[in-house]
Amino acid sequence: MPLNEVEQHPYLTYFNSYHNGNVPWLQYKSMIIGSFPIYKITETIYPFNERRHLNPDLIMPFFYGSDTNGFWSFLADTLGYNDPLLGETPTQRVENAINMLEAENILLTDVVYRTNRFDNGKRNPYSPNDSALFNRAAEIDVLNQFLLNEDILSWLILCTNIEAIYFTAQGTIGKTPGRWFKQLLTNAGIQFEPFQETSNAVKYRININGHSRVIKLFFLPTPSSYRSLSFTANRRHPMFENYLASHYRQFYLELQDQGFICNENQRERLTTHRADFMRLWWIQYLKEKCVSFNGTRYV
Repeated sequence: MPLNEVEQHPYLTYFNSYHNGNVPWLQYKSMIIGSFPIYKITETIYPFNERRHLNPDLIMPFFYGSDTNGFWSFLADTLGYNDPLLGETPTQRVENAINMLEAENILLTDVVYRTNRFDNGKRNPYSPNDSALFNRAAEIDVLNQFLLNEDILSWLILCTNIEAIYFTAQGTIGKTPGRWFKQLLTNAGIQFEPFQETSNAVKYRININGHSRVIKLFFLPTPSSYRSLSFTANRRHPMFENYLASHYRQFYLELQDQGFICNENQRERLTTHRADFMRLWWIQYLKEKCVSFNGTRYV
């Protein structure tokens, strides 16, 4: 069972084979950092008698390769490409995804290299949630094999033109890519200091290899989370509220007059606006690298 299995990430150095070992490090301008793949697209390396290799029937043996994950579709739509998952074969889908990343000078990685998993709350040994990773109820031999992807720091040294880092989950507390990334910096003795910050983006001055660099850190909203952008009488997402108030002023005032209690037609319209807002949010972060985006101010 995954609680006492050690899973290993199989895709972290995809760019080496893509470039036949001659990686153009200076080409990359952005880095996207996730946490760790779902169970069915990782490999089990411990216990040795239960070693598990990649399933060849995967829809896409690569980052975010699940048929239920909307990452690639949303990223392609944001950047103006065809969805990589429209490829006819798993190999073509991977090639489509990497070609898009390379064309946009993006290096994709995850912050965890090895881990176990188990969701205590749902008793789910195969949970895709980050909260299930590195479950401390496992045997000590399993916990001792937990490793973060320390190569991220080496890549940042080599990629001197990186100006933005995107995390595929929000927050820097708990089991999140942002928190583990900060742990990597701290463990390596790398100094970092925020000097411009909004709720989901921050500019950091980071001293890497003796050189001070300014890197923007963005916390991308999960594509599917647009449905949970609250807009009720008691709770309203501040950025989404700013967006509605500035882009759909009359509609917003109508809702305000009703105490933000919506009828069915208004709820349907809000669903459409949520999806449009989420796309704008990704565009402002990924394409414009706009730290100050708050639903109203944007490039």
